[in-house]
Amino acid sequence: GVQLNGGLAVLGLINPTVQQAVTSAGLPQVRVQSRTKSWGDDPFDTLFQVELPESILRKGGELAEKLMDKNNNLLWTAIMRGALQQALVDTLPNSQGIISFNKELVGIAANPQTIDGGCLLEFVDGST
Repeated sequence: GVQLNGGLAVLGLINPTVQQAVTSAGLPQVRVQSRTKSWGDDPFDTLFQVELPESILRKGGELAEKLMDKNNNLLWTAIMRGALQQALVDTLPNSQGIISFNKELVGIAANPQTIDGGCLLEFVDGST
């Protein structure tokens, strides 16, 4: 699986529809917890636990602005690679062309023919 935090926020800047699809396909992350096998009768002991939304809101500033949405929901998700790829394929605008598989990327360059900062991808077979 993949954990998306800052990347999920950036995805929203690129395309909010894609961000929503990825968020919906993933599991929200709200806590980091470290545990160990218990030395007592409990199945485990918690070494530490961080509640992510509270911690980020407490920090505030640019961090909170980027990782929290307008409703103070944390933009942090765990998602399986297949679910991530499916969400991306399902929300890719049709005007972007055909999706090709089994390609090996060898280069990325700015595309001077685009006005929106697009990139030109170069593949090992010579295609772009």
